[in-house]
Amino acid sequence: MLARHGGALELVRRQAEAIGGRPLAVPKLGCIAVVGSLSKPTRQFGVIHDGEGWITRTPTGWHGIAARALGMWEI
Repeated sequence: MLARHGGALELVRRQAEAIGGRPLAVPKLGCIAVVGSLSKPTRQFGVIHDGEGWITRTPTGWHGIAARALGMWEI
């Protein structure tokens, strides 16, 4: 599914815009982002900013990660 839609970055960008999300240049509490590989769209995933950094949900709960955002939005 991700490859068909151009990766998570393109899929999340379209959906964020559809609900009035505003692109951000600097992360802020509660914003969403896509991180991962720009050149490999199937290696992208979503994260949320908790005010200190990016977190993502895994099978064992929420975990912080260090990553560069490929795109981020305030929703």
